[in-house]
Parts: sequence; structure tokens; C-alpha cells
Amino acid sequence: MLLCQTLNELLNEQRLEVEAAKTALSAATPEEIVGCMRDLDPRTRVLLFRLLSKQQALQVFEQLDRSEQSQLVRAMEDPDLVRLVEAIDAEERVQLLEELPAKVVKRVLQEIGPEARASVQLLLGYPENSAGRAMNPDYLALPETMNAAAALERVRQAALSPEHLEVVFVLGEGRTYRGYVKLAHLLKAAPETPIGTLIESDSIAVSATDSQEKVAALFNIL
Repeated sequence: MLLCQTLNELLNEQRLEVEAAKTALSAATPEEIVGCMRDLDPRTRVLLFRLLSKQQALQVFEQLDRSEQSQLVRAMEDPDLVRLVEAIDAEERVQLLEELPAKVVKRVLQEIGPEARASVQLLLGYPENSAGRAMNPDYLALPETMNAAAALERVRQAALSPEHLEVVFVLGEGRTYRGYVKLAHLLKAAPETPIGTLIESDSIAVSATDSQEKVAALFNIL
């Protein structure tokens, strides 16, 4: 592939034309970049990854398989590793950290921000291979008695990205899970409508301690 050949030449230790390499990478797709990374030695692979924009880096990282992600992370210097861990979703952080040596995990947990650290420690608190280890802790949950208008205001105030607000989870007494409401239905509901009456009929729940195999089998049946 011409892109791979170009990057190999530009990132050669004897030449190292960083700006030209950035230009070549900016026009490439994540799939093309991953293909080239697989042909590079570990040092050059990390260098290439550091030249990617934040969005490109996330897209490329998600295209790598688990072992490739682990190899890349092990070759990174601490500042680059911390930035990457903070950028990916919480459940992906846990999956990645599970692949790394304990001393690396300890170092990363010491250096990432308090919010990212709290989400990782929450998920790591569940048994290995449990549903809790794979869940995303970034969600909005509200009491079933809250009306649609108040719920929409909480959505607007939530410090969550839009993709984490497509549904709002509904809680009953004792914070028991009742189901979820789609944001579109909240927008269309009368302001005083209790959100408990808007719960989707196909809503199901599993325990955070259930095995991931059990959860996968349940969703396959559905």
C-alpha cells in the first residue's frame, strides 16, 4: 500500500519528517492506518499513533483487537497512556486495564483524573466476567414520580455526552430499576406526565453480578 510505504519512509529514524507524516495521516481512513500500523515495529507504531488527531486516535484504537491495543499501550509513555485511558469509554478502560500488568494499572490509576478513576474502580469492584464489569456507568437515572418537564431539565443539566442521553433510566422505590424512557418520548410527552408511565414495554433487567455469558444468552433469546 502506498500510504504504508510513505509512512515508513517519513517515520524512519534517519529521516523523521513529522509534519509530512501528519499530512498523510489526516487524509487516511482509520482502516488504512490500522493496516499500516500492523506492519510497523513497536517504536514506530507508537510514534504514528501520537501523530493522529484525538478523534482519529480513538477511531484507530477501536479498530485494533484486544492484544494489539495491549501491545500499543505497553509501548506508550505515561502521559500518552493517561490521555488515551481518559478519552475512551469507562467499560473500554476496564477491558484495556484487565490486559495490562498490575504495576502499569496501578500507575495509570494514580495519574488519571478523579472522575475517570472513580468509574474504573466502580467497574473493577464487580466480579471478573460479570455484567457489571462490562456496563457503562455514564447514564442518567431519575425517579418514576418525576414529571417529563423536570426530567428534560435534568437531561439539559447532565454532564454527559449526547449518546449517553438517548434514554433515561427510571427508578422505583429503593432505587430499584423499573425500565427506561426514550428521550424522544420525553420531548413529546405532556409536561406533567410522570415518567414512570412512559417506560418502554420491552424493558428488561439483569443483575450486575450475572455472568456476561448469561446476559448474552438472554439477549440472543430476545
